[in-house]
This record gives sequence, C-alpha cells and structure tokens, in this order.
Amino acid sequence: MAANKRLSIAYILKESFGQLWDYEKEGWARKFFENWKASLKWQRLAPYEKFAQMIEGHWEGIAAYCKPENKVPLGFVEGSE
Repeated sequence: MAANKRLSIAYILKESFGQLWDYEKEGWARKFFENWKASLKWQRLAPYEKFAQMIEGHWEGIAAYCKPENKVPLGFVEGSE
C-alpha cells in the first residue's frame, strides 16, 4: 500500500465507512457520514463520490436503521441453511 497512496486512501475510506452501521443515533451517524464525505475532498476518487451521493439518496432508510429497535442481528439468519 505504501507504493500507491491513492489505493491506500481508498482502502482506509472503505474500511472506515463500516463504522456507520454501529451508530444508534441518527445525529451521530450523520455527523460521521459528513466527516467521511469531507475526507473525500481532493482525493480524486470518483466512484467514492458517486457512492456518497447514493448514500445521500438513501439516508432515510439508513437513519431508520440507526434506531436500536430496527437493528436485526443477522448471525442467526446467515447461519441457517
């Protein structure tokens, strides 16, 4: 990763985005997303900017997921065959 700075940044952004699903309050999730989106500035990662726009378009559903009563543990579902 040291050889390719853009690839390294893209990887870090991808990995850090997963934290969004851990928030239980919409306000904190939104703050995280806004900070994540701000970190895209000057990176020239067009696919990530397109992804951020898609997330904006689906924000209502993401905000609903933040509520603890809407979080569904998938371990049982994924483990059954």
